[in-house]
Amino acid sequence: MAAKRQAIHVIASDAHDPARRPPVLSQAHKVVTELAGAEVADALLVGNPAAIVDGESLPSLAGAGEFDDQV
Repeated sequence: MAAKRQAIHVIASDAHDPARRPPVLSQAHKVVTELAGAEVADALLVGNPAAIVDGESLPSLAGAGEFDDQV
C-alpha cells in the first residue's frame, strides 16, 4: 500500500466547481489525523500542497512511518 511506502505526498480534491462539487477535505484530514497524527495530516493536506504551488521542495515527515502500523 502506498501509505506504508510513504509514497503519499498530497491529499487533494478534484473539485472543479465550488458550488456543485466543493473541495471538502475535512473527513480526509480527520482520518489521516487518526492514523498518523495531526502533523502528518497538516503536511499532506496543507503544507505539501502549498510547497508544490510555491515551487519549493517537500519537507520530510518524521511521523509518516506511523502509517506502517495503522494501514
